[in-house]
Amino acid sequence: MRVFSLVLLLLLLGTNLFSQEDTDFSSCKRVTLSSDMVGLIPSFQFGTVTYNAGAEVYLKNKKSITVNVGWIKGGEHSGLFAIHSQGTDGFKGQLEIKHYLGKYELFEPAILLFWPHIFQYKTQKHENSGYYVACQTSFQTTETLRSENVPGDNGGEYYKNDYSVNRKAGIIDVKVGYQCVKKYGITIDQSIGVGLQFISSYPKNRLGGDSRWPASQKELLGKNFESGKGFFPHIAYQLKLGWSFGKF
Repeated sequence: MRVFSLVLLLLLLGTNLFSQEDTDFSSCKRVTLSSDMVGLIPSFQFGTVTYNAGAEVYLKNKKSITVNVGWIKGGEHSGLFAIHSQGTDGFKGQLEIKHYLGKYELFEPAILLFWPHIFQYKTQKHENSGYYVACQTSFQTTETLRSENVPGDNGGEYYKNDYSVNRKAGIIDVKVGYQCVKKYGITIDQSIGVGLQFISSYPKNRLGGDSRWPASQKELLGKNFESGKGFFPHIAYQLKLGWSFGKF
């Protein structure tokens, strides 16, 4: 349902707003309020969504700063390659610095890889619209509820023990993106990037003390989900919808 709603919203934006006129290049939008729609799609391995909101403030010299905060939430999750859980709660924060390039003509082959790019035709030519490069840092922390089967006293009947896994990740990415400002300030911001992340996790109130299921489950990166820490590659993709307003 969330994916269908996202597609429908993008179609409405594309059909209703392509006819706008370009504005003066020398102007800029002071503030952009937005939300990352990709975060609302349940993640493949963890089954979580991130309800988020952010604000971009234009500084000067084609530079801006963006802050985004989100609540990570997931229900019971299982399946092939999935990290099995009974629920997840967490927090995510992002800080991003952008530099706009003053380039507005779309690189059309990119549409083949990232189809939402088609809805970014006819952007208004502000100092903070069009293509940009960015550096983004992120931090997130989650607590995931899991269960294990523990043998009773003297090897008696097994019983279920609920415990949690605390997981933290710090991420830094270098990105390329395109911000399109349409009629009435409606804004579409799409970006992709690569970077590095440091992940650390540990179990709380786990009794098993062995490496059997579910403690042996690994993330797609090869890290044991329940314990350990290390550096791993990261790929960032965001599709933000929002509203820009105010001028210098």
